[in-house]
Amino acid sequence: VPHLAVRNFATARDLDDFLDRVTGEAGVRRVLVIAGDRDQPSGDFRSSIEVIDSGALQRHGIVEIGIAGYPDGHPRISEQDLDRSLADKIHVAETTGMAVHIVTQFCFDAPAILKWIGRLRDFGVEYPVRVGLPGPTNLATLLRYARRCGVRASAQGLARQAGLVRQLFAMSTPDILIRTIAEARARRHLGEIAPHFFSFGGLAQAARWGAAVADHRIALE
Repeated sequence: VPHLAVRNFATARDLDDFLDRVTGEAGVRRVLVIAGDRDQPSGDFRSSIEVIDSGALQRHGIVEIGIAGYPDGHPRISEQDLDRSLADKIHVAETTGMAVHIVTQFCFDAPAILKWIGRLRDFGVEYPVRVGLPGPTNLATLLRYARRCGVRASAQGLARQAGLVRQLFAMSTPDILIRTIAEARARRHLGEIAPHFFSFGGLAQAARWGAAVADHRIALE
């Protein structure tokens, strides 16, 4: 699923050209629409809702969009503003007739993930949630991405769990996160949820690990 970082497009024409290519040449029908981390937009678009509301996605045959969720918060946006933004994007997507799912920023804190999904369901939002989880990689890489992406609270918790520096380059997998979320799902209403793996250690490695777990060739810790 392509990540459509709207602040990277200098003009609406550039966006149209990109959508024309990914739908025409690659058969793409779903995109994840995000603003992008650029402090100043390259051109016409400042926020993802502007693109969702523009009609460009539907014109090019996009039938489903992903929008971002932040269980661990955002370093520059308040929780209240994140809630309002998510609700606004869902409302606009509904008016356009596109299907919606929510993809969360990666997080290492299972209670924070469960609390966030619970709040979402309490607000009446029942769209599918793809829970962002780090694929298999080493702890040093995870901590580096955590700093870059602003999930510091989760990173601090991960460091405490991991046994400090001696394990910094050992392989880390999201076993505990998956098991905790799966067990919670059996006890409470979490709606339709599924994992979304961020393959910081490499796409092939994440795919092999996920397939091995699904086929019961390896067991979660």
